[in-house]
Amino acid sequence: MKAETIRQSVFNSLNDNPSTRKDDYVLLADVIRKQENRHLSDEEKQAIIEILLNWRKYELPNFNTVIRVRRYLQTKFPYLIDETTSAVKSGITIHIKAIEGVYTPFCFNRGLTMAKKKKHVPKTFESTIRYTDENGNNKTDISANLYHSMLISKAFKNLTNRQKVTYLYMKDLYYYVPSAKHPNGDNMYFYFNRHIWKDLYGTHTNGERVRSDIDALIKNGFIEEVENNKNLRQKNVYKYSDKWQHIK
Repeated sequence: MKAETIRQSVFNSLNDNPSTRKDDYVLLADVIRKQENRHLSDEEKQAIIEILLNWRKYELPNFNTVIRVRRYLQTKFPYLIDETTSAVKSGITIHIKAIEGVYTPFCFNRGLTMAKKKKHVPKTFESTIRYTDENGNNKTDISANLYHSMLISKAFKNLTNRQKVTYLYMKDLYYYVPSAKHPNGDNMYFYFNRHIWKDLYGTHTNGERVRSDIDALIKNGFIEEVENNKNLRQKNVYKYSDKWQHIK
C-alpha cells in the first residue's frame, strides 16, 4: 500500500472506531479488515486479525517494542544493519526522528545516524530528580503531568479539589507501577485500594470519601470501573478513560 493510502486508512479507522485510538494492534486489525487484498482469502485475513486482537492471550511480543529494540541495537551495533534496506542512497542517509514512537524521515545528511529524542530535565522547583520507592530502591524521578486541555475542560472543572488531587495520584500510578503489576500487565488498568490511597499517597483516611471521589471521576469520564470485586473481598480494577473529552 502507498503511504497516502495507508494514511487515509489509518485516519478512517481512528475517526470511525474509537477503540483503535488506544491500541496499535486494534488499529492494525481494523485497517487490515477494511483493506481490499487479492492475496488473502477472507479466512486468512480473519486469522491474522484474530492473532492481532489476541496477542496478549497468545503471549506474543509487542511489535512496537521489537521495532524500538531493533533500531536501538542497530544504532549501537552498526554491523547489524542490512545495507540493502538501510535507506542509503548515493552516500546520503535518511535521518530518522522519533515522534511519540512513530519514526518519520525528516532530513538528509551523510553518514548513518539516529536522531535522539531530547530528554526532559525537570526544574529544581518541581523535582528532586531521583526518589526512593517503597522497597528502598533509588530511582530516576517520573512525572504525572496533566495537560492544559484537561485542566480547562468542563469535566475537570466539575470536580472538587480533592477529586482533582485523587485523579492526579491515579495518573501517577500509570508511570510509577511497573507494567507487570498492573491488572493484565496493562498500564491502562490499575488498582486504587486502601494500601495505595492511605499508605502510599495518604490522600484519604476514610473509605467512603474514596468511593465518593471515584464515583465522581467515573461520572465525569476520567476513569472506568472495570471490575467491582467488593463482594469477593478483592481489589477493584479501574481503567483510564478519555470520555471526559465529551463532557460539555
